[in-house]
Amino acid sequence: MSAQTLPEKAAESLMAVFDAAVDQQWRRAQGRVESERRRHPDATAQEVAASVVRDFRRDLTVIGGLSGALAAVPGPGTAVRLVGGLSAEGLMLLERSVLMALAVAAAYGHDLADVEIRKYALLRVLGAWAGAAEGMASFSSVVAAGLGTKATKAVPMSAVHAINRAVGKRVVVKWATKSGTLRLGSALPFGIGAGLGAGGNHLMARGLGKVAIAEFR
Repeated sequence: MSAQTLPEKAAESLMAVFDAAVDQQWRRAQGRVESERRRHPDATAQEVAASVVRDFRRDLTVIGGLSGALAAVPGPGTAVRLVGGLSAEGLMLLERSVLMALAVAAAYGHDLADVEIRKYALLRVLGAWAGAAEGMASFSSVVAAGLGTKATKAVPMSAVHAINRAVGKRVVVKWATKSGTLRLGSALPFGIGAGLGAGGNHLMARGLGKVAIAEFR
């Protein structure tokens, strides 16, 4: 039996999903913004970002309602929700949150091609929402230093690498803890959870969207 505790394993799973999303979701985020601009060529950056956040909020609300509806099945349904839903849903929400934040950054014209800058930006957004961004400068401060733009080579990256390594797992776990607390009520039986799951996800999406816009605009 592994010496790792269940929380350690859960944290590793979260970080694996986060790292994969950091690596893979940037192109998808750019595509989302490009598609919005093709549909609405006169839209401002603020309007495109607002559309991204609006879709994110809608999608997470639906996901929360569907996941919470599992609790409508007495007994076993609640167990399925607790054992499978919280972990599986949490990983899905983390991936969706990364995509939303990256799309907001793209809407405001930030170049996040450098993976470490991308990771820093995402950790800052998740950490600011979850109350775990101590020691991390706002993204606007990073941009002012010459990072997060096409001038990424103008400033040494050692500090960004060090911060990402030092705070990455703490930030992601804190995000998961706060978002999980909002969704926990959806584990109630007899369908009560459907509304609570939707409501919890809606609150999370609304708050995280506001933070993303504040960081990147």
